[in-house]
Amino acid sequence: GEGFGSDILRHKPFEVTTLDRSKSEVAFSVVNDMHEHDSILRVLYKDVKPGKYDFVCFNGDMTTSIDAESELMDHYLASSSELFASDTPLYVARGNHENRGSFSPSFLDYFPTSTGEVYYTFRQGPAYFVVLDCGEDKPDSDIRYYGLSTTDIRNMDLMRSDDFRAEEAEWLARVVEEPDFKSAPVRIVFCHMPPAPGGWHGGSEVARLFVPILNRAGIDLMLSAHIHRYKFWDKGENGCDFPVLC
Repeated sequence: GEGFGSDILRHKPFEVTTLDRSKSEVAFSVVNDMHEHDSILRVLYKDVKPGKYDFVCFNGDMTTSIDAESELMDHYLASSSELFASDTPLYVARGNHENRGSFSPSFLDYFPTSTGEVYYTFRQGPAYFVVLDCGEDKPDSDIRYYGLSTTDIRNMDLMRSDDFRAEEAEWLARVVEEPDFKSAPVRIVFCHMPPAPGGWHGGSEVARLFVPILNRAGIDLMLSAHIHRYKFWDKGENGCDFPVLC
């Protein structure tokens, strides 16, 4: 039957370079908060040449909600495949908006990870990357969740952000004790919502649960998003012993 990928009758199959921890440097690109503006994504990546980046990371809220498979394709995956993802690995951090929509429980079916969860790690060259899932930005009891956050159905557990983040923090505490993490010259964290101690619920929980672990772990940089504007907190600000860049 008809397959997917390159048309091998017309040209060579696509090639991709896998992760290589022996590399002396790493080059990558991060984009986030497109919120279905596929046209902007196409402008940002229109001139990307094969081999320019070791990988691209989508750091959350690439769409506003996920109500059908077609939305994943139309909002960013079709353009990504055309512009760079046929030869450049793509990593995805889930934002709070990817929790929303009737098709959102299928997120991992399209972005599988090494852990089987939406949080995971990988190593490229000298850098060890930790991809965190920030969960939702509002309490689970918020009226906009229609009571779904109280369900025990496994697929909908993804909406129970408070319990989910607590479990994730336990995983993170184990990760930062692993020899592979400790031996990496550079340690970078992706997290869609930046830590916001005393701020809105989600960012406050990121600060309460994740930051104490990361402060002890020698993190070099956290790359965040969510606030829809450029912001840089230097090391020592916002309760973090590492810089945070939105």
